[in-house]
Amino acid sequence: KYRGGIRTIIVPAGYLGGAFWGGFFIALSGNRNSATVAASIFVVALFVSLLHSPNRTMVCLNIGFALLTIIFIAVEWLVYNPILEFVTLYYGV
Repeated sequence: KYRGGIRTIIVPAGYLGGAFWGGFFIALSGNRNSATVAASIFVVALFVSLLHSPNRTMVCLNIGFALLTIIFIAVEWLVYNPILEFVTLYYGV
C-alpha cells in the first residue's frame, strides 16, 4: 500500500534505477581497470547500505556479496585476468 507521494513517479523509479545501474555495470565491464572501479563502487554501496539494513538476512547478504566481490577483485589482480569483467557483466545483466 502506498502512503504519500505521487504513484506515477514512485513506481517507475525502481525500473529506471535498475536500468541505470545495469547499464553502468555493463558499460564498465569492458576492461580490467573499469571493472575494478565498478566492483569497488558496488562494494562501497553494499557497505553503505548496511547502515539501513532492516534485518539479519539483509546484513548477511550484503556482507556475503561484498566479500565475494572483494575476493573476485583479489583474484583478478593476483591470479586470473578476465574473471572480474565477467562478474561485473553478470551484475549488470
